[in-house]
Amino acid sequence: MTKRLVEAVREYQEDTGNLSDDLREHDIEDLMSKYQIDRNEAGMFWLIIQSDQGSWPSVYGLPDEDSKLFLETTQEAVHQDFEGPWTDYDRVVIQAFLGDIAYAVYLTKKG
Repeated sequence: MTKRLVEAVREYQEDTGNLSDDLREHDIEDLMSKYQIDRNEAGMFWLIIQSDQGSWPSVYGLPDEDSKLFLETTQEAVHQDFEGPWTDYDRVVIQAFLGDIAYAVYLTKKG
């Protein structure tokens, strides 16, 4: 399954057409079905898609300065070793983790 998730994320990130807009409208169930991935993988993929172009601020654009600083620091720490021994799957998990942080901050502020 992991290979399918990595391929789906790569396809999404390399797309120059309408795939990004199309996938933004999909929920986790849709992603599971479309890419034949499990719920956990679909959840990670959904977080990557939504943090990239969803309705909450991205990792790069959080309006709250403290949260932005935290995310930038976390992302920079990850980025320093991102080209190191990470597998493609590790990179997807890191991207989903950062998207999850952005979503949590959005929900907290919205709260």
